[in-house]
Amino acid sequence: MALKKDNAALQAAAAALDVEAADLRARRAAAAGLMSAGNVQLVRRSTTREVTEPSGGTAVAGAGAGAVGRVGGAAGESSDAKANAELARVKVLLAETQTELRSLRHAYASQLAERTDLQRLLKQCLLDVRLQIQVWCVCVLRAIMFILFLFLVLSLTP
Repeated sequence: MALKKDNAALQAAAAALDVEAADLRARRAAAAGLMSAGNVQLVRRSTTREVTEPSGGTAVAGAGAGAVGRVGGAAGESSDAKANAELARVKVLLAETQTELRSLRHAYASQLAERTDLQRLLKQCLLDVRLQIQVWCVCVLRAIMFILFLFLVLSLTP
């Protein structure tokens, strides 16, 4: 049951990453549309802001530094490439995890089969021992009865 939950969690993570990649592609397409129209867009980050300019470049201004640096127009594409690379890495990791999960399930099934075979053998051994004990007890009882019979016969003869 836990293996099913792990598999479901991994599939949900892969689906979330697929949705995130699609969202990034949509953002890239929207940004490309804005840049071709000649608009200026401000994007706020934690300590920096990026200004998309009509020339295709991006100016980055540090909040504390006050200096403006120039980044090429491929900055958005490189972040998309990074996101796609991360998505590919996570998909590979998911595939490896699923392969490992399959091998663990197979090992568990073979161990379970081996254990049941050993249990079956042990049960058969116990049944054989019980049968031998019963046979031995019957033989002992017959020997005791024969001895008592001889004692009785010998005690009745004058």
